[in-house]
Amino acid sequence: MKNNEINLFELDELPRYVEIAYKKLKNSIFFDKSNVITRNDLVEFEYGDQWENKLKDLAASLTDSAKWESKVKEIFRELVRHSQFVFSHLFSEEKCSKMEII
Repeated sequence: MKNNEINLFELDELPRYVEIAYKKLKNSIFFDKSNVITRNDLVEFEYGDQWENKLKDLAASLTDSAKWESKVKEIFRELVRHSQFVFSHLFSEEKCSKMEII
């Protein structure tokens, strides 16, 4: 490998690395007894048979820039949707409903 090339891993191994990262995240969440909300979110994520497909979809999105941009927008929409109830006491409901991703 040349010095100017950055090859962290082979692309065909990417799904395996995503799965390893997910397992590490899962272990840290379950061993951290103070983060009950995140633990519940993880349980909801794994509910059903689709969570493995979600990880494969994420791995595929990492290698395709169009898919990645779409995935990032999807993640931000979910963050906004879940955080609206947190900010509802700071903003009127009308302002919260008009929140958009730039």
